[in-house]
Amino acid sequence: VAVVIAVDLAGDAATGSFQSSMTSLVGKVDYEITANGGVDEREMAKLTALPVNAQFGAVIEQPVTAGERGSVTLFGVESLVDPTVAIVSGDAAEQFGWKTGSTIELRGRDHAAQFRVDKIIAGQNVGWVAVDIAAAQQLLNAYGRIDRIEVTVDAGEDAALVERLVRATVPSSYSVLTPGARSEENQRMLRAFRWNLRILSYISLLVGAFL
Repeated sequence: VAVVIAVDLAGDAATGSFQSSMTSLVGKVDYEITANGGVDEREMAKLTALPVNAQFGAVIEQPVTAGERGSVTLFGVESLVDPTVAIVSGDAAEQFGWKTGSTIELRGRDHAAQFRVDKIIAGQNVGWVAVDIAAAQQLLNAYGRIDRIEVTVDAGEDAALVERLVRATVPSSYSVLTPGARSEENQRMLRAFRWNLRILSYISLLVGAFL
C-alpha cells in the first residue's frame, strides 16, 4: 500500500513540475496564430500595424540535435538580440553538461551552428534551448517562415476586438487559437503524460514484485 501511494505521489509531483515548466515556456498568451507549413513572417508587419493595444511575438519551435548526445527543443524568439548566444533550461544543461559560458553546437536537418550559453533557467524539467529567431531560421533553413505568432492583449483592451481584427488580417487558411482551445490542448497533454507515467510505474512495480 505504501509503495502504491508513493508511486501516485511521485507521479503527481512529476506532473506538477511538467505543468509548471510548460507554463513558464508558454507564458501568458491570449491567442496563437498557426498555419500548415508555417506562418509567413510578413504577416507580422500587418499585425503590428493594427490599431490595437496588443503584443505580437514570432516564435519558432522545432527539435534539433545537440552534438552526439541527443535532441532538444529549439525555441527561436525575438527577445534575444545577440544571434550568437543561447538561453537553456536547467534540465537541458544537466543532460548535456552545459554551463554558463559553454559553447554548444546545435544541428538542424542541413545546417549546424554554435552558440554561447548566456543563461541557465533553473527549475525547468523540460529540455529546451532559446536563441534569436533569425539564428533559428538560418539553422533550420526556414527563411521567411515561423511556426506561430503569439498574441498578448494589453490590460484594458477589448480582446474580442483584437481577435476580430486578427482574423480579418491573416489569410483564411490560418488558425487563430483561443485560450480555451490552447488550455484544452495542454490539459490533454498533461493527462496523457500523467497516465503514461502511472502505467509505467505500475508495470515496474509488477515486475519488481515478481522478481
